[in-house]
Amino acid sequence: MYRLAESRAIAKYLAAHYGPGLLKFGSKAESAAVEVWLEVESQEFNPSASVIVSEGLLKPLLYRGSPDLAVVKAQEAKLSQVLDVYEKRLSESKYLAGAEFTLADLNHYPYIYSLLKTPQERLTTSRPHVKS
Repeated sequence: MYRLAESRAIAKYLAAHYGPGLLKFGSKAESAAVEVWLEVESQEFNPSASVIVSEGLLKPLLYRGSPDLAVVKAQEAKLSQVLDVYEKRLSESKYLAGAEFTLADLNHYPYIYSLLKTPQERLTTSRPHVKS
């Protein structure tokens, strides 16, 4: 028996078995769009968002430490560029990969939610299409 141990792999497995519409298997073009935005989340959004959440939310809460503001500022600049791309995309399409909610959107929820609990919440709330 093989055991999955990575959250994105687990999410993709569950979507394939219980919510295939989240992956858009019916259309190669739609499926490819989902894959593109899954990669963008993993490679562009997550690295900066995870550092901001770690520094701005988890470090003070769990370790009673102060955020490293230089690190946060650097990641804010990177994440801001990514969110500008998202804002443009979401002004053209209801969801990242098209007209319907997919795993690409779902994978963003944990860090979007957590970002809203940090002093950097404006990164998402200042962009109307990302905010919605």
